Amino acid sequence: MKKSILPSPLISYRKKAKTLFKSLPQNSDLLLRLNKVFTHLSDPKSFQLKHIYHLMALEFGFANWSEMKEYIIEQDMLYKKSGIAVIHAWFTIYHLALAYFKKNGGYLLKFWDDYVVCGPEYIKLMNLHNYEQHWKLIGYNWVEPADITAYNTLYATARNLYLERN
Repeated sequence: MKKSILPSPLISYRKKAKTLFKSLPQNSDLLLRLNKVFTHLSDPKSFQLKHIYHLMALEFGFANWSEMKEYIIEQDMLYKKSGIAVIHAWFTIYHLALAYFKKNGGYLLKFWDDYVVCGPEYIKLMNLHNYEQHWKLIGYNWVEPADITAYNTLYATARNLYLERN
């Protein structure tokens, strides 16, 4: 079971890992935690940044950094802080978001544990506005897309755009 991971962009976790790595020689708690996981590495100088990433992932309940990284990307890729002002409605419960979406239209998105309904201005901020046909095919619903092929195209595009800015 995964521990609660704070909603933060991937870059925040990368920065945290680098900060921890720089503290390694003096950080006895971190060394102890690393030694418990990597029993074959006894010299503090033998630890690399990849070991910190792996430890972070394990401590959040993931099998490895790749799994944690993909989870963060999936949860965070549709969130853009500069676009919050153009979100039409924000929900923590999906069926309430869906009811609002069905009544008012727009785009139903999800990031972290939240569901939002937005208009085309938010989609444009995300640089996903050139995929109108794909949005139409998925029914403008990211959470329950009507067409998985169109969704996969949007997902891959959103993921790549997210990685470019993170």
